[in-house]
Amino acid sequence: MRTAGTFGGSFHLLEARGFSFSNGSEIPVRVLKPLATGKWAIGIGGKVFAARSDVPLEAGDVLRARVSVLQDGSISLRIGPSREDPLGAFLSREGLPDDSLLRTLAGAFLRHQRPLEPNVLRKSLKLLSRDPDRSKREAAVLAVMDDKGWDVSGPCTRTVMELVDYGNGRRGSERRRKNGEACEGKDGLRNAIRRSFLDASKGCGPLQVFNHGKGSHGTWVVAPFSLQAGGMELQGTLRLLQEPVSSRAVRMVLVVRSEDGSEWSFSMPLTGAQRRLTVYCGPKTTREAVKRHLHLLASDFRNLGLEVDDIIHGNDEFDGFFEVRGTESMRCIDTVT
Repeated sequence: MRTAGTFGGSFHLLEARGFSFSNGSEIPVRVLKPLATGKWAIGIGGKVFAARSDVPLEAGDVLRARVSVLQDGSISLRIGPSREDPLGAFLSREGLPDDSLLRTLAGAFLRHQRPLEPNVLRKSLKLLSRDPDRSKREAAVLAVMDDKGWDVSGPCTRTVMELVDYGNGRRGSERRRKNGEACEGKDGLRNAIRRSFLDASKGCGPLQVFNHGKGSHGTWVVAPFSLQAGGMELQGTLRLLQEPVSSRAVRMVLVVRSEDGSEWSFSMPLTGAQRRLTVYCGPKTTREAVKRHLHLLASDFRNLGLEVDDIIHGNDEFDGFFEVRGTESMRCIDTVT
């Protein structure tokens, strides 16, 4: 498979019905197979189109193309990465697939201030699931592991990913139940978290190695838990971000997942004059239900001297560690060899 970056050119769609093209937009294009001399079947947005081109294409090529809507209504696609899309140009230059999964991974690495090393991205990509919600959280975990100097090709990487993002996709819940580690009520949650920390001092398992690894801009320490509440099993993690030098905790994140697929994340800075709790929740139906009771949650936290955001944010705005912005700001991506 090749990517646009070492060659350029354009091709024209022979038929453009069934898809809405926006003039000047950039779209990913996959070359599927040759139809005849100069004619190709290409995939755009899950649909197949016939196209004419004199560019030396190959089946499997993944291209980035700019749309031009001509005066007669026909569609021309200019092949090549955009100067306004440095990530697309970087992926093309390094021979990496420019798809949503790799962009999710690259976005997580940039958000966590990690360099985009092609070999690391290739190894990490193999560990991501195809589910967009799970892959976003997994990408963030891999970025944190990379910051701690973890070799993602090692044998314990998947185990650590499961523990650091415990309950993502409900993985590991049967193992927890068999071990009898689920517990009841507020005390159960407190004891489960305490037990997770106490277990860190017994032996040297993969989670303990992860927690002791130092990050370049701060160190995340994670404790998974599982408990029974109201007849429902809850799984999740308590995550603390420590300063690089003093090891003082500066941020806390609590992620809780239920058996019905609901997920809540609570993020709060632990330093500064104004400490504000931000709540992320999904799916939308659960988020609407939480909004109706937000004033009760806010009242309890204000009694503790904490402020609570008036808005319940969606899970797509949070990666389990930090807020996810719509686009990652970058002017260029350099590769140092």
